[in-house]
Amino acid sequence: ALANYRPGITWADIYDFVQVNVHAVYPAQTPQLEGPANVQLFGGVAGQALRYFLVTEVDGDQFVKVDGGVPAGLGVGARVAIYPPTSDLNGDPIAQGEIVEVKVDHAWVKLDQPTTIDMASRARVTSFAYADQTLAVAIADPDLRAQLRAANSGDGPSAFLYILAEGESITPQYRVVN
Repeated sequence: ALANYRPGITWADIYDFVQVNVHAVYPAQTPQLEGPANVQLFGGVAGQALRYFLVTEVDGDQFVKVDGGVPAGLGVGARVAIYPPTSDLNGDPIAQGEIVEVKVDHAWVKLDQPTTIDMASRARVTSFAYADQTLAVAIADPDLRAQLRAANSGDGPSAFLYILAEGESITPQYRVVN
């Protein structure tokens, strides 16, 4: 992680690199950073960075995977700008692209131009897409399913909740169990 040391590097910069590389080798492991992230490695406090997602996987020079999904507000068609690892997200990005696939915990970005992207690069959303952010949830508890069905039939169907009819099925993205 220190191979890319630069003056002003923060614990967040190091954590991003460590987290992505550990998770790539050991998918069940997710290191944590405890304490303030904007403290510089050898003293001082850095400014607060803009929100970003990390590039966690690179597929050739055209696709990258980022560590945010539907719950983070990402949707197919959203645009992102990619910056180098440890970047403060100012200046020109090294690449731009469009989200082409979104899951619960990640999204795939197709880059506008073939570009070499490093792991732990930072992706900032430049425009959101809200076309379809529907999440399928399977609920194991029959009482809870009945309560939701009853609540949804009161004043007409909810704009936020669609209950499957008996015999109708889809593959859930979340499961609620006892």
